[in-house]
Amino acid sequence: MPITSDDFWGSAGRGDLERIQYHLDHGVDINARGQAGINALGYAAFEGHASAVRLLLARGADPNGTGYMDGMPIGLAAWAGQALCIELLLDAGADINRGHATNGESPLHHASIKNRIEAVAILLERGAEVNHRASDGGITELMPEETLSGETPLHMAAVGGSVALILALLAGGADSSIQTHRGESPRDLARRIHREEEIIAAL
Repeated sequence: MPITSDDFWGSAGRGDLERIQYHLDHGVDINARGQAGINALGYAAFEGHASAVRLLLARGADPNGTGYMDGMPIGLAAWAGQALCIELLLDAGADINRGHATNGESPLHHASIKNRIEAVAILLERGAEVNHRASDGGITELMPEETLSGETPLHMAAVGGSVALILALLAGGADSSIQTHRGESPRDLARRIHREEEIIAAL
């Protein structure tokens, strides 16, 4: 997401506190969506600007405000692996188990497929549902070649995660026997997409 503009959302994406404050003081809607349908809090969280996240939350930004694909700032932070921003959003009341209302993917799904190990650790520590399932038939950007079919975060790790991340999810209670509605376990999925043997063995 290129952050080049000097509007409210561009300022949030750059972490420019002075310009964020300026726009807020001049009446901008703090929860309005900007480029790509993302709100300012989502931009700041995705780019890892913790000070901007703090400012926006202090000024009344909704930690559960939806944006692009009905995703929330915590989903964007999890996707980008912005651990501190995840914690700030959770402290402000962000829903830990919802990133995209339209397909059921949670922040833990996002962090898992992107191999964001620190983000996964924080989400698990803070009580994320490790076996949360995506919606059947949902469209996803995480696995764009197919629609979702009840995948868990461990299925996502089977696609994009490392051995260390898989082991962290398993230690956190992930059930490797859960099958998608297509009948695939995480190991089955890893085999189908030809992941490395050490990934398959860890599953």
